[in-house]
Amino acid sequence: MTHCFSNDYPSRQANAARALALDRQRAEEKRKEQKESLQDLNARRRLDVERQLVRIFTPIPRPHEHLPVYCQRLNVDLTVTTRQVRKHKGAKGEPILFVEIDSVHQPSDPCSVNMAALLSFDAAWARDLSRELLSKLTWPRVCALASAGVVARVLWSHYGILLRRRLPTHDLGLPLVGHTFEIKQESLEGWVNRVLKDKQAYLAHYFYSHTVLLRHELYMKHVHRAELDGKLCPFYPRGLSRLIGENSIIVLPGGKGHHKHKRLRGKLLSSLGPQYVLSIIPEIMAMIRQMLDGLVKDTERQGYAKFQPAATNLAARVSVLPIAAGLEDADQQRFQTLLDTALLGLYALPINLGRFSAHGRALIARHDIDEIISKAMASPNKHRQNIVADLAKDSKDGHGFTKEEISDTLFSLLVAGKMTTSEAFPFLLVQLYKHPSWIPRIASESLEMTNPEENSATLRFVREAMRLKPPAGAFRRVNRTEVVDLGEHGVVPRGCPMAIDLRADLKDMGQTFDPERWLTEAKDKFTVFGGNQPHECIGKHLALVELQLFARILCREYNFQVMNMTEVVNPGNPINRTYKDGCRVKFSKQ
Repeated sequence: MTHCFSNDYPSRQANAARALALDRQRAEEKRKEQKESLQDLNARRRLDVERQLVRIFTPIPRPHEHLPVYCQRLNVDLTVTTRQVRKHKGAKGEPILFVEIDSVHQPSDPCSVNMAALLSFDAAWARDLSRELLSKLTWPRVCALASAGVVARVLWSHYGILLRRRLPTHDLGLPLVGHTFEIKQESLEGWVNRVLKDKQAYLAHYFYSHTVLLRHELYMKHVHRAELDGKLCPFYPRGLSRLIGENSIIVLPGGKGHHKHKRLRGKLLSSLGPQYVLSIIPEIMAMIRQMLDGLVKDTERQGYAKFQPAATNLAARVSVLPIAAGLEDADQQRFQTLLDTALLGLYALPINLGRFSAHGRALIARHDIDEIISKAMASPNKHRQNIVADLAKDSKDGHGFTKEEISDTLFSLLVAGKMTTSEAFPFLLVQLYKHPSWIPRIASESLEMTNPEENSATLRFVREAMRLKPPAGAFRRVNRTEVVDLGEHGVVPRGCPMAIDLRADLKDMGQTFDPERWLTEAKDKFTVFGGNQPHECIGKHLALVELQLFARILCREYNFQVMNMTEVVNPGNPINRTYKDGCRVKFSKQ
């Protein structure tokens, strides 16, 4: 018995070893089967004898939506289920779609049925490729790729416009900044005069946007009709447009069909028209005398005075007067201080870092100005005319402005009034000093006015000074719906801003200073305020009255001398060249 058991034991041990090896072989085959590529799984078909089914593994996105539509197009029946498949032991199961298509209704073309397998293979290939790329990426490589993408985007946004056909003569300058640094060195006025010399149109990049510079003559020939038809919109640099706001009248499209702009402009003209401007002449005169008396005191104290800062302050006070009239003195003073802060951020890099950037400080000041305007709307002074209250009321000119329309519009008027008139004062003073023969003629005219544009020696002198040095030498427009054909001078791409230059045509009237030319020149040739177009300057009457009163009071009551007439560029406001050292002068009372 013992012997028999010992003889059978090796055979049983061998059988157990073979069984174990067979189990291992089957397990290995099973693991290999699970590791087979999705391409092999998709290529394999198993024919079910009873139902004659074709089965395909297809890992595609939202298969329950895509496959039924595809099979319906092929006129086949299908059954869809989902299974979890692990690629290797311990791996997370992946959802694989299990599709059964009735072979009786399969189309004759087997390639159509294989489309599902092809989709499965493409999805698996893309997934494997993405995993391989991710496994090789490191943080330095990610940063390098991101930097390359940013550089490519900057270059494309700057130079991509050159792919357009029939562009005007062009020079885009450096990426991102374009010609901005050149302008800050020689002023926008000097740069435009240089690049537009002997040209009618010129495509450039400055102040962080593409712009086509146009002479006013070319604008009148090819663009003015579109302006009157309401196809153009005003355009401003990014930082300035963010400060102005989207509800300001100066950013709204004007012309035919734009009733909102027409309504707002009508109410503003009734509030800032000649009648109102003439009514505040006594207050303007008091401000002018206060400014000139301050220059006299500075001269007595230190031997000279700086005219430019005083003129800037006067322009700000006069522009604020119609808006802040009736406010408390503290609010009026704060209004002017906030306006100065806001103006410093107009041409700064449009990056909002709060109080840590010029643009951010300007936005904060703009918010505080809105609060003062809201205060004036909430509690208007009934004893003083206040434009804020006038604009908020309904009248025959239309419905009242909304709070946003009032804030945005009045802020833009403040900016325009201060920046333009403050540039006109110094040049007017210098021309009076250069042409003393006009001083007695201007001094003899009355300080009272019946019309801001009444013909007088003072008005002709002011017009001639503004002709030779326009405070705002251009205005910007853009057509967002279609290209603008300039004839032989090229095509302005859709959405590309245009800057219509006024200086060249004004200077073509003559290089010499001759106020008498305005006795015969047509009134419409004086395009300093924008000319005949829907956005002609609303504050032109206030500016003309302010400048004429300044010239008459100066010539009647003061002696003056300009010590330095050298022109330099102010980087904070590079539009026009200014006089060195703030335009040093000597003042005394007659």
